[in-house]
Amino acid sequence: MIFSQLNDSGSLSAGERHYYRSARFNANAVKFHFDGVHETQSSYLSTPWPGESTWRGSLNMTPEHICDMVVDLDRKGIRVIAHCTGDGSSDLFLDAVAEARRLNGPNGMRHQCAHSTLLMEENLVRFNALDVTAEFSPVLWYPSDFSYARTKAGEERIKNIYNFKGVIDLGGNAVMGTDWPVANINPWVGFETMITRKNPWGEREETFYGSTISIEQALRVMTINGAWSMGIDDKAGSIEVGKSADLIVLDRNLFDLEPQGNMHNTQVDVTLIEGQLVWDRLEQFKACGLTAVWHKDEVPEFYDKM
Repeated sequence: MIFSQLNDSGSLSAGERHYYRSARFNANAVKFHFDGVHETQSSYLSTPWPGESTWRGSLNMTPEHICDMVVDLDRKGIRVIAHCTGDGSSDLFLDAVAEARRLNGPNGMRHQCAHSTLLMEENLVRFNALDVTAEFSPVLWYPSDFSYARTKAGEERIKNIYNFKGVIDLGGNAVMGTDWPVANINPWVGFETMITRKNPWGEREETFYGSTISIEQALRVMTINGAWSMGIDDKAGSIEVGKSADLIVLDRNLFDLEPQGNMHNTQVDVTLIEGQLVWDRLEQFKACGLTAVWHKDEVPEFYDKM
């Protein structure tokens, strides 16, 4: 759910979240757009945009409103997902969460900074300290005409654009989002570019800005980190006794590959959710009388061609 203006930020979502909830769906979160995007220089920066004397970008809410809203939703037990592409907007969000922690105490709420395109260096450690998840969209950072449109914030800032490694190295929780339909919905494209920061198809040879992470770190980002951010790491996110049997079987061993050009087209052969066979790409279990919930001919065409 996305709200831009609410008189009482928590009342509507606090009441309706239970209506939409099911065994496998949790509606206990709201998303807000705190600022804009880099392409239009509407991302809210901590200092003026290059070439501007005062323009820092735009905030969709005042800092006071942001703080009051986060504190209120945190008190009601609702997770806040904040669209923050500028280092100024993420700074305000972290300040608001810090105030919520001060007023409401450590109540287990795991709020999330969405996109996290630019982060202030001094804020990297705060993700761990405040139990805030940093979400990044790696399909937006490999070298392409689209990604280079995001480099208007100045050479110094973009050295650490999408600072996945900075958050992880300081003990923070980082997750990956596709940002579909803005970008490619195939998660394996993002998986490869987390590790390489290069164009998966070799269409551009430039090494993009920022630091790579290891395949081991990328696997945690795709599994246990995501479960932690949703507060279900006690029952999902890793293969352990006592946890839900949620797992996938791939068509290749990712550790045996040269990452660039060989990971983005990974295929999932088998998917189990709570032990139930929901995907069997090669129909390996058909002879055993097990039929998957989803079949090849039911996969949307736009995904199949990616």
